[in-house]
Amino acid sequence: MIEMFDDIIDENEEIIAVLKPNARKFWWFTGVWLFLGIIFFNTMIILPVCASFSSGEITEIWSVWLTIIIMGAVTLFAILLTILLALQAFQKRYYAYSNKRILIRGGVIGVDFKVLEYKLLGAMTVNVNVIDKILGGKTGTIRFGSASSPIMGFGGGKASGMNAFTFSHIEKPYQLLREIKKAIG
Repeated sequence: MIEMFDDIIDENEEIIAVLKPNARKFWWFTGVWLFLGIIFFNTMIILPVCASFSSGEITEIWSVWLTIIIMGAVTLFAILLTILLALQAFQKRYYAYSNKRILIRGGVIGVDFKVLEYKLLGAMTVNVNVIDKILGGKTGTIRFGSASSPIMGFGGGKASGMNAFTFSHIEKPYQLLREIKKAIG
């Protein structure tokens, strides 16, 4: 797996570890967001249609059924597209840390790399959320922040909690954080 990072490794740089996200956590997370998205989308369509039918604006029942059939087709397409894109993203997603920096390999269509030099690293956080707890508490997310890419969502930052340098769905995140600190030191 180390060879996946050969294109971006510097001279005198040594990869210490390469990690893959936990598949079970990744698919749970993808499934939960897909389910919530489908519920939101279908609710935003079906409520106005039902309200229009009950108020008499729509008098033909076939138009309600046509709307339901179209919603079903769009929902099925969204599910299939999400699964295909998530499968591509999961297959290409790897995390690594070396004696010099944090490396993230990902992408959906192509292969993308994100790199954070240790000398620019300003903060690190570990987050173990509800899905992590449901799945046994052995997975989590580590976020790495710098001055140009701060950790969001904590202490008055943006509410997204997203960050460019994130090891998501990682097994044993606290132990991994200790290992990365040791590599930095």
